[in-house]
Amino acid sequence: MSMANISIIIAAYNTSAFISDCLISIINQTYKDIEIIVVDDGSLDETPHILRNYANQDHRIKVITHLHNKGLLAARKTGISAASSPWSMFIDSDDSLEPTTCE
Repeated sequence: MSMANISIIIAAYNTSAFISDCLISIINQTYKDIEIIVVDDGSLDETPHILRNYANQDHRIKVITHLHNKGLLAARKTGISAASSPWSMFIDSDDSLEPTTCE
């Protein structure tokens, strides 16, 4: 697989109620040359299970797990370190993107 053009980085902590809507909005971007990096920051709810399911369905999704909650900044730094694209953007796990955001 070649390098994606945009890395979308999501820090997730106990957002099982919102993370599916967030991921769906990213998966459905009209611009497809993206990688989706989700850092599960030690979630204690169903977030890790949801993330694994989406990662199994879409090869662009990469899940990184912090064993303990380290906070938003640490999760974003982990995501940046894993990014392989020339461009990166952050989205909160309880937000969603318009379909043409990456265009």
